Amino acid sequence: MELSRGMNKISKFTIGGIFAVALFIRCISIDFSKLDDYIITNYDGLGYYMYLPAIFIYQDITQFEWIEDIDSKYKVAGDDWMFQISKHENGNYVTKYLGGIAFLQLPFFLVAHGYALLSDYPADGFSTPYQLSLSIGPLVYFILILFLLRKILLRYYDDDVVAWTLGLLFIASNALEYIAIEAGHSHGYILLMYTLVIGLSIKWHEGPKVWIALALGLTIGGATIMRPTELIIFLIPLLWNTQTKESAKEKWALVRKHKKHMGWLCFGALLGALPQVLYWLYVTGSPIHTIGSKWYFLNPYFRVLFGWQKGWFIYTPITIFFVLGLFFMKRKPFRKSVIWFCVLNIWIVISWSVWRYGGSYSTRALVQSYPVFALALAGWISWVNQQKWRYLFYTLVIYLSAVNLFQIWQYRQGILRHDEMNRSYYQAVYLDKDPTPLDMSMLDGGEIIKFPCTKTEYLKNVVPRDEIQAGSVFFKADLQEGDWMDAQMELRTTRGFWKGFIVVQFLDEAGKEMEKRAFRMFNHLTRSTQINSYQIQFKMPTGASRVEFKFGGGADVAAEVRSLVVKKCI
Repeated sequence: MELSRGMNKISKFTIGGIFAVALFIRCISIDFSKLDDYIITNYDGLGYYMYLPAIFIYQDITQFEWIEDIDSKYKVAGDDWMFQISKHENGNYVTKYLGGIAFLQLPFFLVAHGYALLSDYPADGFSTPYQLSLSIGPLVYFILILFLLRKILLRYYDDDVVAWTLGLLFIASNALEYIAIEAGHSHGYILLMYTLVIGLSIKWHEGPKVWIALALGLTIGGATIMRPTELIIFLIPLLWNTQTKESAKEKWALVRKHKKHMGWLCFGALLGALPQVLYWLYVTGSPIHTIGSKWYFLNPYFRVLFGWQKGWFIYTPITIFFVLGLFFMKRKPFRKSVIWFCVLNIWIVISWSVWRYGGSYSTRALVQSYPVFALALAGWISWVNQQKWRYLFYTLVIYLSAVNLFQIWQYRQGILRHDEMNRSYYQAVYLDKDPTPLDMSMLDGGEIIKFPCTKTEYLKNVVPRDEIQAGSVFFKADLQEGDWMDAQMELRTTRGFWKGFIVVQFLDEAGKEMEKRAFRMFNHLTRSTQINSYQIQFKMPTGASRVEFKFGGGADVAAEVRSLVVKKCI
């Protein structure tokens, strides 16, 4: 009895630890010295949230005449506020995002709005109280998720297995980024919906009741109007307890016995989706509105899982064990439902035409389904616990947890890019808090001399002061095919820093371009209007006999070349 009570404290302690880490990351991600500039309701975050200020503050859900003034003040829409809304043929503007997230944000919006009305902050839906309150929302729901998920897992696994599962699920994965930092995204909220669906599915199968079926339907419908692809969440209750022929026979007998419950479930799902239908009907005149997404189910993008840009298995390798766990759930009532859901969910995610999923750390579109993967991960950990080499596994996953936390920091610092990553660059900055200019050049496909350079020949060592315009040549030299070059320069961009490039052109004897590479002027180490250092190494390609350096990025790009040293390795 005492042992059981002691074991039961393990995952409770883990819950506190996980939340403490999430809260700590949340706090250090905010620059409190610039609190009035803190914004989470931008880009996708604006799309999900804009229902609330539109309805409760501006009473304008059809024209959004207020959004330009808000954007000019808070810069919430990115480069173009039409990214979040589009004009319908009837003249109204309709949001491209569904409104389910706004329901979960509503309590935090109301608290912030009340505070703003009683304080000196503008009660405009976007001032600091709203940003802080909304950023707390996913953390509040996260506490609920941890307790509910723990309670679910303890039905099937030992407490130490549950503790490891919860720890790895949230500390070693990209979930922390979308719970504790990028709180404006939908993923931290939808995590709750998946946890509720699992819990309600268990409850109905253990003791069918009308209210459980209705609540299950409401949760499924609500999740669907958060992201339409979450509709496949219905596979969890549908296939629950169908792991064997005998259990499946019992399950369908139970369904036939409670046919009315199925009606209540469907009614609940329709009721949960009704607010979105009413919105579309009011704004467009139709109960259904297409949001323009495309999927290529016959030609999915496996790079979403294995690619170096933001591959799920590359940046969050702990997820490999999520998938391995699918083979270690024998005789569990959720086995078939979890397998079918996880496989189809992954297939849907990797089939979306916008496979990059915008700026993100790892594959963010799978984060919300982690409570389902938890059932599989726990199965894997339970099996590992019976193996002699289990301590090697735990050493590995502790290392992966530390790597994940460090990489989240790198991502926030701009070392890990939200897009355009590649293998060479990832290897160059792996666990590196101070990458060099040469490391940063790898982001644009740079090369590094692989052998010791015992002798060098200076081709250029000057300090020009003239301003160089985009397109103009500021260095050229005749070289030989196969020569290795090392170019080190200091530039101060006077115009066009964010879209400026250092262009290296390789030409043949006739002056025809053989190859061209562009290295961006902005990166983690550089700052606009300051003198920035760059280092680029490259090998002269086949057929090339001349190299030229140029600026690129448009007519409004210009910079001062403060120093330039080009060496040939011979």
